Amino acid sequence: MEGEVVGPRIELALLSVEGRRFSVQIHYVEEPVSNHVQVIVSTVLLIHDQEPMGDIVVFLTGQDDIDVAVKLLTEEVQNC
Repeated sequence: MEGEVVGPRIELALLSVEGRRFSVQIHYVEEPVSNHVQVIVSTVLLIHDQEPMGDIVVFLTGQDDIDVAVKLLTEEVQNC
């Protein structure tokens, strides 16, 4: 069995994708917070109000956090 090929042979290929680089600013809190989604939403709104126009990317831990963040952001925008 040693050296024997098991299963179909797979042809390997090298894939190269050209991309662009963008400068990124990372914002984080130094101490734990009780409601991280609310803090994230507040930070996004602060960045939106105080920084030059651009994109804001937020990474959340799961769908529940995403749903809450969208709800909070929608409420904040409607109240402005």
